[in-house]
Amino acid sequence: MRTTSTLATLAAALVLSACSTSDAGTTDLAPAPGPAGRATSSVAADVTEVQPGRPGEPTSTVVGAAEQRWNHDDIAFVQMMLPHHRQALEMAALAPDRAEDERVLALAERIAAAQAPEVLVLASLLAERGVDVPEPGEDPRKYDHAEHGHHAMQGMLTTAQLAALAAAQGADFDRLFLERMVDHHAGAVAMAADVRRTGASQRVAELALDVQAGQAAEITRMAELLRDLR
Repeated sequence: MRTTSTLATLAAALVLSACSTSDAGTTDLAPAPGPAGRATSSVAADVTEVQPGRPGEPTSTVVGAAEQRWNHDDIAFVQMMLPHHRQALEMAALAPDRAEDERVLALAERIAAAQAPEVLVLASLLAERGVDVPEPGEDPRKYDHAEHGHHAMQGMLTTAQLAALAAAQGADFDRLFLERMVDHHAGAVAMAADVRRTGASQRVAELALDVQAGQAAEITRMAELLRDLR
């Protein structure tokens, strides 16, 4: 599972709080109400995070790393990526009963193992900031922020495309699964690149980088499999 330490840090470092929009287009976290209506600090100013280094590199500590500002593009990315991941899991769940090539089945299992934990992280990030969390079964278009002048959700399969994938079997399923998942992953990579350019949250940027790197590598692998199957 890729970058589990980053995901764990993301899920653990945030705390529940309300947010209000500032003039700069970012959100400032207001103190969360405590017992008997008393306000409590949402994030300690001197929080210290331990960040693991890459293999062979030492760990480092960052003081005051718990940031307090997001902008709309950060929120939009997390809200859109949640149903995006859920659809990838829905597609991967079709493989055990339909895939013929063991490599396709292994890829589907890898996608499910990587994205299922990320769904939990994405939902936690939104819930802890008091932002609407997309629920399973909701229309993904409800969380597409393109009509509001922000980045669009990309790579999602239509209902008809998902039904066609579910109806395929054997070698036909293998090819269609790879083709659709390449498009799906390409959409996630583009969304991640967008928020890394225009977002304000370092944590969201780190999560986006993880999505971008991991899914780009899987696109390369799927393209290789497609060449073998054709």
